[in-house]
Amino acid sequence: MNRLFIFLLSLAAFAFAPASAAVNFTLSQSAVSNLFTGALDLQITGLTSGEPVLLQKFIDANNDGIVDPGEPLVGQFKLIEGQVSRIGGVRNRNVPGDADETANGVINETIDFSDPKDFAHHVAPYLFRVSSPTTNFLPLVRAFAVTNSTLGQAVTGTVSSAPNAFIILLKPSADGGELFAGGIANAAGMFSISCPPGNYQVLATKSGMVTDFGAAPTVTVGAGVSTNVTLSLAPANRTISGTLTNSATGGVLAGVQVRLQSTNELFALGYSDDQGNFSIGVVAGEWSPEVEETALTALGYVAPEQLSSINTTVAGVTGLVLSFQPATALFHGSFVVGGTSTGIAAMPFSARIQNSSVSASGLTDANGNFTLGVLAGSWSVGPESDALLARGILANGTNATIADGQALRIDFASRTVTAHLTGQVLDNFGVPLTNFMIVVQPVPFPQNGAGSYYPSTDAQGNFDIGVSAGTWNIALESQRTAASNLVSFSIDRVVVDNVNQSNLVFVALRATQQITGLVSDGATGVTNVQVYGGTTINGTNYVSGASYTDGGGNYVLKVVNATWNVSLNNFDLNGRGFFSPNNQIMGISGAPGIANFPLTRYSNIITLGNLSRAGNQFSLQATGDTGRNYVLEFTTSLRAPIVWSPVTTNFQSGANFQASDNQATGTARYYRMRVHQQ
Repeated sequence: MNRLFIFLLSLAAFAFAPASAAVNFTLSQSAVSNLFTGALDLQITGLTSGEPVLLQKFIDANNDGIVDPGEPLVGQFKLIEGQVSRIGGVRNRNVPGDADETANGVINETIDFSDPKDFAHHVAPYLFRVSSPTTNFLPLVRAFAVTNSTLGQAVTGTVSSAPNAFIILLKPSADGGELFAGGIANAAGMFSISCPPGNYQVLATKSGMVTDFGAAPTVTVGAGVSTNVTLSLAPANRTISGTLTNSATGGVLAGVQVRLQSTNELFALGYSDDQGNFSIGVVAGEWSPEVEETALTALGYVAPEQLSSINTTVAGVTGLVLSFQPATALFHGSFVVGGTSTGIAAMPFSARIQNSSVSASGLTDANGNFTLGVLAGSWSVGPESDALLARGILANGTNATIADGQALRIDFASRTVTAHLTGQVLDNFGVPLTNFMIVVQPVPFPQNGAGSYYPSTDAQGNFDIGVSAGTWNIALESQRTAASNLVSFSIDRVVVDNVNQSNLVFVALRATQQITGLVSDGATGVTNVQVYGGTTINGTNYVSGASYTDGGGNYVLKVVNATWNVSLNNFDLNGRGFFSPNNQIMGISGAPGIANFPLTRYSNIITLGNLSRAGNQFSLQATGDTGRNYVLEFTTSLRAPIVWSPVTTNFQSGANFQASDNQATGTARYYRMRVHQQ
C-alpha cells in the first residue's frame, strides 16, 4: 500500500543537552544508523508538575548546527508532564506523551524506530529544539545525525544546480514505488546512499523545485559496485500555499509534510511551519495534494484518502485551508502468532471507514499491540496486506462499528503460509505481463477485503503467491487491467496445506470490443459509479477492468466477444440513496454494445403504526423502502438534550416489517425509526 514516498513523521532521534541545572534531556542513544530498528528512550527532567514542552525536529540541510530560515520543520509535538492522549480511557500510543503518566517532574517516552523504510531513517543531519511554551526555560538546540550504513555498494551521483536536495531510493513496484532509503546531497549536490544489490528508482526533490517522477532513472546495483547517476530538477514558477487546520477547533498542524503530484507525473513537496502554513513551488498544471498519513496519526488525526485537486494552469493558488478531523474513537488490541501469545512487532495496521474516504494507520509495538485513532462509524480494521505478504504471514481483518468516545478492543492472530502458487501471467498472444499487481482473495469474498493479498509479477511475468488451505480467487488488479486494454482472468484455486502448485499459467485477454452506457438519475448522469463486467469463456471466468462513470454518468468497459453480465456497485448506490438496479446481460459479437442503467431513488419515507403490547414487549409495524436497513431507537424523555439509543436493527425484505422492544419496563419510552448507515 505504500505509494511514492513514505515520509514517516517520527521522533526518530533526540539528542539533547541541558539548558540549565533545572532542566535536563537524555536519550538512550545519541546517534543511529539508517538500518537501526530498535527503540529510543527519551527523558526530560527538572520540570514542574503538568508542565508543557514543545518538541521540534528540523533537517539541518547545510549541517551548520543552527536552525536556519527555510530549513524544514519535520515534526512538532506538545508534550505535557504526567499526561498522555487517551480516548475511552485507553491511551492512543501513536501520539507521543509522558509514558509514566506520573506527576513527578519527568517526561519519559519510548520512541518506536522499528521500520527501517520510513523517512525517519533518512541519512541526514538533524536539529532538535526543545522549548517552553510558558517561557519557563530557554530553548535548547542540539544536533543529531542518522548515519549511512556500510553495505559494500551504493547509489552515488550529483543533483545538478540543487545543493542539499533530498535523495530518495524507491523499490519499483506495481503501485508506483516503495520508499527504501534516502539521504541529502551536500552543498555541491553530491550524494552517496548505501543499499543492498537490486533495482532502484532514484529521484531528487527540493523546496522551490519540481521533480519529473516519470523521468526518474532506474538503476541496477550489483554486489560491491557503486552505481552513479545524474539527477536534475526544474525550477518552480508559481506556488500553492495554505494552512493545515483542525476541523473541530481551528488549531493548526505544524511540521507535517504536504505532497503534490500533477497529472503529468510532476512532483513537489513542502512542510507546514510552526503556524501550520505551507508554500510549495509548482508549475502550471492540475495537482493532487496528499498529506502524510503517518504524520497525521502521530498528531492524533484521521487521514482523508483524497483531497480536492488544485489547478495552477492560469496562476498559483493561495489561501487554501486543508482541514483534518481529530480522532474521537479508538481501536486497540494485539496481533500475535496464531496459537501463541507471542506478539508480532512493527506490523502496519490500518482502518478504513466503509462507504467513505477516511483512513487511520499505526504500527504494532514490540509486544504486538496496536492503537488506531478513528471516528464514529463502521470500519474495516486489520493488518496491511502488503506487509503480511512481505513477511510470509496470513491474517484476516474484520469489520467493526464504534461510537464517539469509545475504545474498542479487537485482537488478531496470524496464520502461516503453508503452500505456494507459482507460475506466469501472459496475454492471449503469449506476451508476459510484467510488474502487474495480482489480487488474491479468500472465497467467499469478505465484504471489506479482509485476508486479501496483492503480490506482483516480476520482469518476466512470473509470480509466487503464498497462501494456506482454502479456496482462493486470483485476478489482475482492475485499474491496471483497464488501462492496459486487457480482460482479466478470475480463477479459483483450491489449496491444501503443504502442497505447492507450480507451473501455473494464467492468461488475460486483449480487449477487442467495448460496452458503453449511461448511469442516470432521471435526466442527470450519476458520477463516479463503479461498473463491473463478467463472463465465462470455455469454462474460465473473466472480468473487465475497472470502469467508473465520468462527470456525465457515462462509462466504458473493455471486453471481448462473449455474453457479459454488467452490474453496478450497489453498496455505493444504496449509500447514495438509490435502489439496486438489475444486472444487464449483454451479448457482444463483432460490434460494441450499450447497457444503460436508469436509477430510482429511495422514497426516504418511513411510517410506523399498529403499536401493540404483550407483557414487557412492545411491537410496531413499519413501512419503508425495500432492501434498506433500519434501526429502531428509543428515548425516555423528549426534553433536550434528547439521547436516542438503539433497540434493534432489522433488515426489511418486503414492503412491511415488524420491530419489537422486549425491554420496555418501568418508564415511558418514545420510539423512532431511521435508516441505518452501514
